[in-house]
Amino acid sequence: MKEKINIHIIPNRKNAFIWFNVLFVIALLLAGETNAFSIVLAYFMETLIIGAIHVLKMCKILKHANATGVKRTPNNGGGMILFFIFHYTFFVAIQSIFVFALLEMKDPKIEAFSILKNLAHIFTTYEGIYPILISLAVFNIADFYLNFLVPKAYQNITIEESFVGPYGRIIVQQFAVILGFFFFIFSFALDIIAILIVGIKATIDFYMTSNPGKTLFKSNIDFSKMKNS
Repeated sequence: MKEKINIHIIPNRKNAFIWFNVLFVIALLLAGETNAFSIVLAYFMETLIIGAIHVLKMCKILKHANATGVKRTPNNGGGMILFFIFHYTFFVAIQSIFVFALLEMKDPKIEAFSILKNLAHIFTTYEGIYPILISLAVFNIADFYLNFLVPKAYQNITIEESFVGPYGRIIVQQFAVILGFFFFIFSFALDIIAILIVGIKATIDFYMTSNPGKTLFKSNIDFSKMKNS
């Protein structure tokens, strides 16, 4: 029997910042303070915020394990955190090249393989991207506090188990971003598409906050040869 999908969208303590972010972004769009491209690019760059927050989660898991002497599997030391940073950075870099290759069709100043140069161009050129990124940072920090620190979720998971935590969310979210770029290239209904992308992202966030401790897919990574540090 398939497990029932559990998604709570009625505003509560755990998902209040999701609603805040959705309403804030749509208000900026309708007020003309941002545009569809800036929204989608901000959601793409949220990947960096999510990764940084996940490193903090892994550090908290390790700190709790060391402080309480909890018995852990061999692959749950600081080396695993460093490996995550390397693995995640490579993952994001590959995604960035693909997204920038699409954006290059609309913006001649973008070069697919010039990741840092492209980011500098986006931050200085695309209107309204800063307030959206700030709102995304606030949401992710609030989620970290309310749904990880407050319920003490770090007590019930290992670093190895948490390794793939952000990947399912990132893959689905970035698929929506890439789909949005395709529509932007061939469509004129940009604001409507942007609102649809906001809705897809919110659905993912509602699922994650409604199902703490779950990931969107299982890890197939073999850590058996890695040494604990």
